[in-house]
Amino acid sequence: MNIYSRDWDALIVLDGCRVDALKEVASEYDFIRDIDIIWSVGSASHEWTVKTFTKEYEDEIRETAMIMANAFADRVFEQRIMPPYEYTIPVDLSSWNVVGPNDFYYTEWTKNHRDPYSESRGFPELASAEYPTERAILAGREQDCDRLIVQYYQPHRPFLAEAMETEELTEEMYYPFESHKEDRITFDELWRSYIDNLRYGLDNVELLLKNLDADKVVITADHGELMGELGLYGHKEGLPHPALKKVPWVETTATDQRTVEPNPELKYKEKHV
Repeated sequence: MNIYSRDWDALIVLDGCRVDALKEVASEYDFIRDIDIIWSVGSASHEWTVKTFTKEYEDEIRETAMIMANAFADRVFEQRIMPPYEYTIPVDLSSWNVVGPNDFYYTEWTKNHRDPYSESRGFPELASAEYPTERAILAGREQDCDRLIVQYYQPHRPFLAEAMETEELTEEMYYPFESHKEDRITFDELWRSYIDNLRYGLDNVELLLKNLDADKVVITADHGELMGELGLYGHKEGLPHPALKKVPWVETTATDQRTVEPNPELKYKEKHV
């Protein structure tokens, strides 16, 4: 289901969030009540991006400000790199109808998952949850658009939540699935780190909801995550497994209580013309 077929003012997208994972932590967050399920248009971020932002929804996209902490935005909209990400046949037969960067009201995204403002609490080389939160707060206050999309990189690996506690980003945190398959971490350790990374993202979502005015807010995911189903881990394009294609859909509201004042020197550029 394309997100533009539903009614919302602000859409918060978690990267690789399983439905069962969100249900596990739901009681810890007041803004998560009923968790509905939708079928995503993609089983990986690259596929989700090209199938979501199509010319079919060009009118809606022109009134959308988008902040994405996912490198595929730059690859798709700027570099025009389309799926499949890894070619398995000698000829690319795919055809996509994707809008361009100037078709949005406003866009801002990371490049190669890097935090462009180096405020990621010790890991400036990676896209922190603080980055899209601060940028979305500014967008909500300064931009006069109909819709706002904010995509976090969490709970997707690397597991920054754990790294911030230890002040060290280990190979197990950066490559958790490979580490588990090589028996360097247990499944329970893998799952716990994934859940903690989800909490790290949701803590920032909670902060955003207190610094944004939006009557209809939706929290969803671009895709899920395989955790051993079919002997597989992570996510691949074009794989219609329910653990990847079923994603949460949570409806809530947001009221700007101005508990956060983002860096005034980091200003948005004007509306695309």
